[in-house]
Parts: sequence; C-alpha cells; structure tokens
Amino acid sequence: MKYALLQDGLRYWRQQDPQRTALVLDDIERLSYEELGRWSDGIAEELQRPGVKPGDNVGITGANSLPWLPAAYGALKAGATLVPYNDRFVKDEFEYLLQVTEPRIVIADTPRATLLQSLATPPALLA
Repeated sequence: MKYALLQDGLRYWRQQDPQRTALVLDDIERLSYEELGRWSDGIAEELQRPGVKPGDNVGITGANSLPWLPAAYGALKAGATLVPYNDRFVKDEFEYLLQVTEPRIVIADTPRATLLQSLATPPALLA
C-alpha cells in the first residue's frame, strides 16, 4: 500500500490499531483512529452532497476544539484543498479572504457561522 497523502496515515492507523488514541484535547477529550476515521468519513460525504469535488477549496474556521480535526480530514478525504481561516478574523477580513480564496463551502462553528451569514455575500456553510 502506498502512502502519499495526509489522510493515508489516518487510514493506516485506522486499519492497524483502530482503538489507539489519535487525538487528545486538553487531556480530557479523546478520539480513537476509528472514531476520527468514521467522523471524517461522514464530513467528507456531507461535503460531497452539495457538490464539493477534488480540487475545490473548502474553508474551515472555528475555535480550537475536537471537531476541527475531523472536519479538516473530511475536506481532504473529499479531495478538496483545505483553506484554514483564523477564528479571530473579523467581518472585513473574512470578506476579503473569501473573495481571494473562493471556497466552495466553509465549515464553521456556530459563532463563526453567525458572523459569515452576516456578510454581504455569505458563503455556503456546513456548520
């Protein structure tokens, strides 16, 4: 099996040792490779439903949290180019960066989704 992409490492460990801890957040929340794999598979499917295809830009923004990594892996599994946005961006910064990066969809947590929906031209959102 050839490994060339970031998500290939996730697939490898999911097959080799699915219950091994893949992610620990603040020494409280944990995800196994199997859980991370299943969660990111679901996000990839959610992104493909509205038409995300390989090569499309997918934005992601949100506070440091457990869902951020499965969302990022989900975008990569969908074949998208991941475009991370700082969760501290203000309205003007988001408006500019959305024009420059042209994401097909933006994955956002609730506070950022609310901000993005208030833009003159809000992006398609997966919140």
